Amino acid sequence: MPFTFSHPAIVLPATSLPKKYYSLSSLIIGSMTPDFEYFIRMKDYSRYSHTWSGVFWFDVPLGLILLFIFHNVVRNTLIEYLPFSYNVRLSTFEKFNWNQYFKKNTIVVFISLLAGISSHLFWDSFTHDGGFFAETIPVLNDNINILNHNISGALLFQYISSLIGAIAILIFILKFPEGHKTKQPNILTFWLVVSSIMMFILAIRLYLDSLLNHHDHEDIIVTMISGALIGILSLSVFINENKKRQLYKKLNRVRNK
Repeated sequence: MPFTFSHPAIVLPATSLPKKYYSLSSLIIGSMTPDFEYFIRMKDYSRYSHTWSGVFWFDVPLGLILLFIFHNVVRNTLIEYLPFSYNVRLSTFEKFNWNQYFKKNTIVVFISLLAGISSHLFWDSFTHDGGFFAETIPVLNDNINILNHNISGALLFQYISSLIGAIAILIFILKFPEGHKTKQPNILTFWLVVSSIMMFILAIRLYLDSLLNHHDHEDIIVTMISGALIGILSLSVFINENKKRQLYKKLNRVRNK
């Protein structure tokens, strides 16, 4: 697969359309959703999400769940703890009411989600051995010798396209106009905790693998991403609940005056 978080690059041209015709969140989440079966399994194995039959019964429901989790739990916390140059450009989205938007634009959300998911499978068809275009385009189907190592053209294209996609996304974000800087607590602490949770989950995985005598570096990479996502989600829940408690205390003090 091209690196999961490079996949949104392929849907960015849709932003040239009038906003009423697409949901950027749905396009982006949809473009990454099929890979979340890997992260759920914590294994480099996908049975349902990368099949056209699984698009409607697996990918679309999962994509909707991810959209609501992101906007209602993760989004604002993640923006707060991003580096300054990204924080000031994405802070404008903190006030976006996803739930209200979804009610008014349900059809647009579903169509955009399907488009994002389809773009993922389309890109993968070039970069997976056995993919339609990987099999039919000779250069992708051949082995290429690089520094005395043979690598399939599809795999090489996977690496190159992932890098180009990641750069395109960074440039796209940096072109956003600067907004206000959100109140940023200790960013380093946040990411250290996320890293600690990731390493804890990875350690458990490595221990279980040692018991089963199973070793696969791709599974390790997938598990690290899964652990990081769990860390971000867990911290977001904790921070959100802490903010609610503080707000509740302030309201009580005002009422008691």
